[in-house]
Amino acid sequence: MGHAQIILKYLFSGWRRGFRLVDVWLPYGDTEVCLRVPTRNLIETLESKEARGVDDPRAEVEKAIENPVGAERLSELAKPDMKVAIVVKNSKEADAQINRTVLEALLKELREAGVEDRRVKVLVAYDPTSPDRSAGIEAITAGEILKGVDVKLHDPEGDSCVEVGGTQSGNIRLNRAFVEADLKVTVGFVELHPYAGYGGGREAILPGIADEKTVQSNLALALNPNARMGILDGNPVHEDMVEASRLVDVDFAVNVVRNSRGEVLAAFSGSLDESFMRGVKLLEDMYAVQVERRADVVFLSPGGAPHDRNLCTASLGVMNGLEFLKRGGTFVLVAECLEGCGEESFHAAVKRFKKAEALKRRLKRRFTFGGYVAYLLMRAMERSRIRLVSVLPDHYALEIFGSRAHRTVNEALRHVLGEVGRNAKITVIKSGNTVVPAPAKEE
Repeated sequence: MGHAQIILKYLFSGWRRGFRLVDVWLPYGDTEVCLRVPTRNLIETLESKEARGVDDPRAEVEKAIENPVGAERLSELAKPDMKVAIVVKNSKEADAQINRTVLEALLKELREAGVEDRRVKVLVAYDPTSPDRSAGIEAITAGEILKGVDVKLHDPEGDSCVEVGGTQSGNIRLNRAFVEADLKVTVGFVELHPYAGYGGGREAILPGIADEKTVQSNLALALNPNARMGILDGNPVHEDMVEASRLVDVDFAVNVVRNSRGEVLAAFSGSLDESFMRGVKLLEDMYAVQVERRADVVFLSPGGAPHDRNLCTASLGVMNGLEFLKRGGTFVLVAECLEGCGEESFHAAVKRFKKAEALKRRLKRRFTFGGYVAYLLMRAMERSRIRLVSVLPDHYALEIFGSRAHRTVNEALRHVLGEVGRNAKITVIKSGNTVVPAPAKEE
């Protein structure tokens, strides 16, 4: 009798003996799938306490700009003869509306102070996690809001940067137009970030308006194990970004706090550091999950679409999920992956490199976001056995994981219990890309 038949017999005989099964619904693409776990095996089901967005994002932004923290109001800082530079996140169309809303409110403040639109330059920041650099400027400039305002896409590979000092990672070169502006303003989105802890705040400066060498020096720090999603203390990427941001005097910042669905939760303005940290505190309370006990098996859904559209994005939460798993345990990633592997640099890295350390050496020379996610996944595979529940074609699953993908979660459960044993303890995580584990003692 094979493993699957043994486990089926175990589950059926358990039902006849009266022990119960718990139905756990896991997000999967645009729907959910039901995992049926025996109560004797289940330790806990975890998910982040994600809040719903505000009903009126425009009103939230306007209120924040009118009530800054740690700085004067922008209309009081601005003078008619000032050259003004505003850095905004390079956003796709889905994010562009909130950027336009913030810019409209900022321009209103500047006009009230007598600053003409022709004296304002908007710099669309560089984002190394986004392969399409031109999409942001096209989305932001749609409509009439920025008519008469000079909008430029920051080019990290161009000759527009000047040296402003140094940090732990080396010399810092930033966009000349921003450095030489009389009034410096940044706009950021505070949200979970895979290696900087949280996006927003200082991110507008580094990598936002830095040159490529400066960016690559900062990104090399992402390979440090302390560079983690949802973690700022001791995170070298974050610390380097903060150092770089303090080399220029940012006069006013707007930080919009968003959940993983891109909905606006709150907005803060004023001092760069204070407005950013207020947003971080809000998210820390939402996403932090205490590790009470490590399991033999972890089933993790990244949280459904858009988190599991492709394997690259779905893999972002794997390292956090490992904190709930005993070393050498079995990790089951439940991700639809309708769009396949995702970023080409991710697929190229997992094809070419067989060891995480070899890929790490390559990333130190030339960092790519897809390669970084591949590195995280390879580190996870060196610490645990990973199984996949997905529609990802078998040739990809075999190439990356060395085994075919399971097509249902309960098929994966039967297989895993056959491998690990019928008394295996299981933790189920329903929102893996937005769960930040609090530290636990090693077992």
